[in-house]
Amino acid sequence: MNLDTYITFYNHSPKWFLGIDSFIEAFIVIIALIIAIYSYKVFKFSQNKNYFYLTLSFLLISISYLFKIFTDIAYISIGREIQLLLSIFLNESLIAISSITIIIHKLLLVIGLLIALYLTCKKLNPIFFIIMSFFVILLTFILYSYQLFLLLIFIINLIIVLNLTFFNKKPKSILSIFFMYLTITYFTLFLTPFIPVCYILGHIALLVSYLILLFTFIKIFRK
Repeated sequence: MNLDTYITFYNHSPKWFLGIDSFIEAFIVIIALIIAIYSYKVFKFSQNKNYFYLTLSFLLISISYLFKIFTDIAYISIGREIQLLLSIFLNESLIAISSITIIIHKLLLVIGLLIALYLTCKKLNPIFFIIMSFFVILLTFILYSYQLFLLLIFIINLIIVLNLTFFNKKPKSILSIFFMYLTITYFTLFLTPFIPVCYILGHIALLVSYLILLFTFIKIFRK
């Protein structure tokens, strides 16, 4: 799998933006990890299981982006000539390794979001939620194109937002606002193959979404 194929199917970044997106995602890894730590501290203090699930959710999201960064950097660092040379001897191994790391990234991100979905949809029938989660995880393995995967992530986030907006009797929380931003962000990223600038706008929006949530968590924790 060469760099052009990788960009086409797994990373719709404009070539001049390659590496910068990994830099932004590195910040998301750190922010999601800090949110997970703060959530765990709140859980230890309040013994509220919701914060434990929130910890697990953001921890998985953090690790998932770590795998994506690793895969992106591996393809960016290896020049075209070296990729061609390696592909002659290790083509199957390279495809297998890249496929595994990308699948791990997608799987962890999906599971992290499904946990967040569980937090917002507790009134759902547990059997229905398990069956739905099974099919979502199955789709994660089947969807080869990263663009279609982004569409799947967009749908999950949209369900979370709709549930928090229309089916939750409590006032809108910062979490619902966060997932609202996240839904718009993933839809923007999905549009990248049609409007390339959406990739840059999507990454900036993704970083801003996580920063807003982080500052809110710090403010709540200090109280």
